[in-house]
Amino acid sequence: MTERAEPIEAEGRAPEVSGASTSGLATRYVAPSSTATLTDTELVQTAPPAPPAQLDSGDDQRVGQHEHPEQARGGRSYVLLRAGLAASTVGLCLLLFVGYVNTFSTLQQQRAQHILLNEFTSGNRTTILTAKSVAEGEPAGVLTVPALRLTQVIVEGTTATDLLKGPGLMPGTARPGSLGNSVLAGHRTIAGSPFAHLNQLRRGDRIVVVTSQGRYVYRVLAVGTTRTGQRDPTSPNRHPRLTLVTSNPSANGRLYVVAALRTAPNRLHIPRHPPTVAERGLSGDSAAVVPSILWGLLLAGAFGVTLYAYWRFRGRHWSVYLLSTPVLLAITFVWYGNLIRLLPGTM
Repeated sequence: MTERAEPIEAEGRAPEVSGASTSGLATRYVAPSSTATLTDTELVQTAPPAPPAQLDSGDDQRVGQHEHPEQARGGRSYVLLRAGLAASTVGLCLLLFVGYVNTFSTLQQQRAQHILLNEFTSGNRTTILTAKSVAEGEPAGVLTVPALRLTQVIVEGTTATDLLKGPGLMPGTARPGSLGNSVLAGHRTIAGSPFAHLNQLRRGDRIVVVTSQGRYVYRVLAVGTTRTGQRDPTSPNRHPRLTLVTSNPSANGRLYVVAALRTAPNRLHIPRHPPTVAERGLSGDSAAVVPSILWGLLLAGAFGVTLYAYWRFRGRHWSVYLLSTPVLLAITFVWYGNLIRLLPGTM
């Protein structure tokens, strides 16, 4: 009789042989259990990843505000640095302009005087001077004031540009050595300051003017000042007079010196109308306004390009310096040369 086989629990086992007999073999097969248990490692591997934590906009702003404080301070420092650099550049330009007006303009005036003297001594001395014989800015004579040790070439015209070269013969006034009021205007504080010490002259001091017509000697009659509303010393008259005018050192108005001719006068046309406001040397040269603006803009652009070059070529600052400095200086001096023409002619 065949024995009854006991159930055996197994997980994934191969078929077992229960026993052997001559009459036959009893074999049973144990199927894998459907309730097989997963290990801990398998649970970790098969578990779905947790979704990332979401931050609302308020959290983003708080993180942005507190995550990089060094960057915020660095941005403010960069803005302050640029503002300080711009202010320093403007201050440096103003300081250099003051130096240019008080120093370099004198050197330019001395050079112009040498050129004008050569032109005057090499010119045609037999030409009879008339109101139209000398072009504006050209030499019209030589002024000598022995008491002040002053010798200056006189230029034709009294615009701010003309007076940067030396004392100018005012248009609309008489020619030196002739009947009428001959007026010479000049700077008192800049461009060589030829008329800086006119107030030191005294009655009777000698003034000599040499033109292509001859040599004329004047004697000082009066030294004084005039203000707005008072009689202008540049007004015409029929007497042979020489009037030197410049700015008033103590107040608004003019400092003037009137001298009388002591030699025989020439018989030339006597002007009857006073000089215009533009001809009196009281204002700057309006022709310099547009060039001053254009050269100023060009200088600002050159500064911008230079700063970008310093930033772009950080490791080659010396190369940028050597290339940019001559260009900046050249533009600056041309700009200053136009700005100074905007100053009053008798300043």
